Amino acid sequence: MGGYGSGRVGERELVTNLRFLNVRWMNKHGLLKSKGVKTINWSCNGKPWGKMEVLVEEDCLHLIYKESRNDGPWKERDIVINLLKTPCQFGGYQYWFECPVCRRRVCCVYLLDTWCCRHCGHLAYPSENEDELERLRSKAVKLKEKLGGEYWIKPKGMHHKTYDRLREAFLEAEAKADDAFDEKLRKLNQRLISFGKFHP
Repeated sequence: MGGYGSGRVGERELVTNLRFLNVRWMNKHGLLKSKGVKTINWSCNGKPWGKMEVLVEEDCLHLIYKESRNDGPWKERDIVINLLKTPCQFGGYQYWFECPVCRRRVCCVYLLDTWCCRHCGHLAYPSENEDELERLRSKAVKLKEKLGGEYWIKPKGMHHKTYDRLREAFLEAEAKADDAFDEKLRKLNQRLISFGKFHP
């Protein structure tokens, strides 16, 4: 869990540059089903990027880890993140974190000077740094991955309606990306022509 990205959006840090916890990921992997101490490992480009012990209780998590700032001494941290639950329509519960700063209900908390949600940390998603063409290409790539990489063949076990919907969405995203590329190329050619007129 976790990852690493590069760059900023203006003065805003990217969420992919930070260690974070995702409550849905933790619930999916059974980390919230029983009380006790669990270990969370982060990785960066396939290499270890830190770990943390998490003491799971009924209504909160204790985050237990060591931290060093500005090459200073290592300090033990024991941070409490409250767990919230909302009932699902067909039974069971949806888990949430309570942001330690603003107390809003969130899926992810990030480690900056303190643990907080994306809004309190003024964080940005990598997609906010992409232009229209990059966003469309990224969307097409994600849809193609859902289709198993070969959009013309229905993945085994996938319903026909789901396959048809994803395939149509992929082809539409590809077509829009091609149009965006053509438009970007047209504008570039116009700039080159204009440059040639004013700088013979």
